Amino acid sequence: MLIRDISAEQRSRRALEESQALSREFVDTMENVLFISNPERSHFEFLAGNAFHTLGVTPEQFERDSANMLINMVEEDRSMLVERAQRERRLESTDITYRINHPIKGLRWIRSLSRPRASTDGTLRVYGLASDVTADRAREAEMESARDEAEAASRA
Repeated sequence: MLIRDISAEQRSRRALEESQALSREFVDTMENVLFISNPERSHFEFLAGNAFHTLGVTPEQFERDSANMLINMVEEDRSMLVERAQRERRLESTDITYRINHPIKGLRWIRSLSRPRASTDGTLRVYGLASDVTADRAREAEMESARDEAEAASRA
């Protein structure tokens, strides 16, 4: 008869499960979109559930084609995607702000930050965060308008 103490394995498994649950809770409470993908965004290893709400895409659209994640992007801003992918392939971090036509919220400004990493087998992974910065852009526009009005008043 062979007897083996597996209590350490059980403790390790419980600790891992608790850590994974905390990570899911953290991601679910963030307003930002967290993702892990390739530079072309044709494959996502991880995508926070709030991505659909933020970017105005349904899970079904994403399931059909992951490129649909940016289906609502304003056409004039699409040229940024090519440069971003090129930079990420060179392992350079990126920071871009683009516009989407959200089907419910209307025009939104999205800031996307990314940091690529090459794995030991050469596979590129892009770790990223995207945020709706529309309110920030509106505040900036208000401040700029107030500054312009103050300058005009001081010249009068």
